[in-house]
Amino acid sequence: MKSHNLILVTGLLRSGTTWTGKTLAYTRGIKYLNEPFNLDRHRKNCPVKYNFQFVDSQDPAAFQGEIREYIDRISDSPIFCIADQYRQSKKYKTYRNFFKVLSEPKNIYGRPLMKDPMAILSSEWIYTTFQAKVIVVLRNPFAFVASLKTAGWSIPFADILAQERLVNELPSEYLPLIRQYTSHPPDLVDQGILIWNIGFSRIRYFSDRYRETWRFVRHEDLSKDPVNEFEKLFSYLNLEFSTKVKERIRKETDGSSVSRLSRDSVQNLDTWRSRLTAEEIERIKAGTLPMFSHFYDLKDFGMF
Repeated sequence: MKSHNLILVTGLLRSGTTWTGKTLAYTRGIKYLNEPFNLDRHRKNCPVKYNFQFVDSQDPAAFQGEIREYIDRISDSPIFCIADQYRQSKKYKTYRNFFKVLSEPKNIYGRPLMKDPMAILSSEWIYTTFQAKVIVVLRNPFAFVASLKTAGWSIPFADILAQERLVNELPSEYLPLIRQYTSHPPDLVDQGILIWNIGFSRIRYFSDRYRETWRFVRHEDLSKDPVNEFEKLFSYLNLEFSTKVKERIRKETDGSSVSRLSRDSVQNLDTWRSRLTAEEIERIKAGTLPMFSHFYDLKDFGMF
C-alpha cells in the first residue's frame, strides 16, 4: 500500500457528489478520479464485481489486495485521469477541459480525489486502508428520489442481494424488499425509497463512528451557503481556498455563470416539489421517516 494522501468524496448517487468533488478540484494540484467503482464506466482491469461493492476487512486477502492495487494504480498514474477527461469531453462534444487538464501537470500528478457514490458502502475500508480523508454528501429523500426519477435510473438490487456479508450488515427489515425488488422491480419512487434507506443506514453507522474524523455535509447546506460551507471542506482537506476559487464557487452557484455544473443552488433546493406528485411525496415521507429523523426535521420541509 502506498501513501497518496487520498481524498474520498462519496454519498448516494444523485446526491451532489459530482458537484462537491468538482468544486474541491478547482484548486490546483488535485487529480480528479471519476467513479473508479462504477461498473458502467467499463474500467480496464477493474476488480470491482458489483454495483455498490462492499469491501471490508473480512474479505479474502487476495480480493482486498486487488482493490488496493487498483486504487494505487489509478492514484499514481496520469492515464486514468487523462482518459476519463477525454471520454467526458467526447461525450459533451467540447475538448476545452481535456486540453486544460493536459496543460496543468499538477492536476495529472497531484493529490488524488476519488469521487464515487458507488464506493459509499466501501468507505470504511478505503478510509482505514489508505488513511483517506472522507467527505460524505447527504441529500434529503424527496430531492434524491425526484432526481432518480428524472434521470430514469433503476437500482440494481440484485448486486446488493448477491453480497451476503453486506446484506447481513443491513437492517433485517430491508431484506424482504431487496429480494422482492430484485425479481419484481417496482416504480422508481419505491426503488429510491429503499436505496435511500439502505444508504443512510450505513451513513448513520459511519456518522456514529467517524463523526470526528470524517466530514458529513448536507447538500441542502451546501446549496444555501456554498461559499462558507465549501470553505469548511477546503480547510478539512488542507486545500487553499483562494480568492479565485471563492469567486468561481460564487459564480457557479448564483446562476450568473453558464456551464454544465452551474446552478442557482438556492432555487435548486425545491425542484423536487414540481417533479413529484403529492402521492409520491407522501409515499417517500412514510417510507423513509424512521431513518429521515436522524438527519432531517420535517418542519424544514413544511411538513408536520
